[in-house]
Amino acid sequence: MICTSPFRKLESIEECRDHWRSVSGQKIKEGRTDGYKVDINSLAKGIYFIQLNNKENITRLKFIKK
Repeated sequence: MICTSPFRKLESIEECRDHWRSVSGQKIKEGRTDGYKVDINSLAKGIYFIQLNNKENITRLKFIKK
């Protein structure tokens, strides 16, 4: 589950591609979601933008790791 401000739960991220960018637009990582989880352990503290793509939708979110 990913919760975003204001704590909106994304229900259908299974089988999505995820693309991460820094605030400056630098590509940080990309891959596939593992079930309903996205691994953020390798990310440093900061602000990121994540784009989730599945067969039907593209969702873009702002993500803050503290």
